[in-house]
Amino acid sequence: MTPKFILFYLPRSTPTGPYVRIAPEEVHTADFEAFRTIHRVGSDWDKGKFYKGQVPSQTTDENSGVFGTRSNQKASHRRRLFQAAGTKKVAIEWEPEIKALATLMVQKIKNELKEHGSSDVMKWLTFYTSDVVGSLAFGHSFHHIENGTKGRLLRDVETMMPIIGIRMEMPWTKPIMDNLPTWCPGSASELWRRTEGYGKDGVRATRRAQTDFNTKTIFSKMVLEDAKDQSVPDSVIEQEASNIIIAGTDSTSMTLTYLIYTVLRHPHVKQELVAELNTCTADPNLQELETKIYLNNVITESMRLHPGVPGSLTRVVPKGGETALKYKLPAGTEIGTQAYTFQRDPSVFDDPLT
Repeated sequence: MTPKFILFYLPRSTPTGPYVRIAPEEVHTADFEAFRTIHRVGSDWDKGKFYKGQVPSQTTDENSGVFGTRSNQKASHRRRLFQAAGTKKVAIEWEPEIKALATLMVQKIKNELKEHGSSDVMKWLTFYTSDVVGSLAFGHSFHHIENGTKGRLLRDVETMMPIIGIRMEMPWTKPIMDNLPTWCPGSASELWRRTEGYGKDGVRATRRAQTDFNTKTIFSKMVLEDAKDQSVPDSVIEQEASNIIIAGTDSTSMTLTYLIYTVLRHPHVKQELVAELNTCTADPNLQELETKIYLNNVITESMRLHPGVPGSLTRVVPKGGETALKYKLPAGTEIGTQAYTFQRDPSVFDDPLT
């Protein structure tokens, strides 16, 4: 039987360009038309095998959170539930809590600066994002800002990030890590157990918020008073909750850290940004801040240079999709796209590294 990997190739006459073959059955691309084809709404280009089993208990589409669900069709229903929980209207409902946490964080940064002459902004932003996620997912803050110390959850997030990185690049380590006894160095089994516990806590908190306090969390669209009436079982919502707690804390805190970093690296940007913010009222809300053009440009440009997810998003060529791209790729081939590359394309952005 002819090996699949010799059924396609990139011509020797094209040593550079927007397509790069990085493995026998994997190609990465920086072609915008390919991106539109692969990631269009309703696409049948399912996720690559990387997404399967990053968390040991999430091995199939049926028991995975939306991140690990490889079938685009199966993931669409849950994406709609999350979209309903993340509308602008819902964000405004949470604004008082988010503003209160931001105000407390800024005060803590000022206090640390006054006491030590410097402040670890990344630390405080990590505390901030985890407390916001706690409020949205559990109905209460984790009090990281207030206490000024890392709780168990934050320590677990920091431990998990390099483990996930290793599992991405060396997938053969997954069964080793997952099956080592808890006492053995390198074992991740206890970490996974606690992560699942955070998800269970999120579902319990959502149901308690509805029945006892008549309040909501971001999972209120999924979690109903009677679990039998839900379109998604508690066990899957628990996976969603644990994924959001981990991924939401890390990616958001990194994005905010890079935002401040890039502003401080460019004094003229800082000067113009401060001048615009000085035109705000004493206690600006989201609606007012949306009108500040320079502020929103700074946020967008920071995310262009430092995307929250810089790695590749792999998808699988569907049956019948072999000729949808510039090169004929057999069904089952994985193809990756990445924001980091697209957002530095000189054909789109003049002087893209500036």
